[in-house]
Amino acid sequence: MKHFAGANRGQTTFMPYDLEEWLPQDHLARFTVEIVDKLDFSKIYSQYRGTGTAAYDPKLLLTLIFYGYSTAAAFRFTSYDYSNDKL
Repeated sequence: MKHFAGANRGQTTFMPYDLEEWLPQDHLARFTVEIVDKLDFSKIYSQYRGTGTAAYDPKLLLTLIFYGYSTAAAFRFTSYDYSNDKL
């Protein structure tokens, strides 16, 4: 059985509040999630073999990329072992 590590947007483990309540209804992040949810990922899912550790859901990853580009977030600074002091 194929298994992806998903996103639980109602999770409050690392934050003292529920993100669904905290994020305004008209926030760009919600719009980005809605757009990606409308895309067809069936070919990507069919190629996933399901071996090894659970992968992150491609929908989640694409949502992060779209949101990052739309807000001009610097992904290079969020990646492992890469920071301003190494430029």
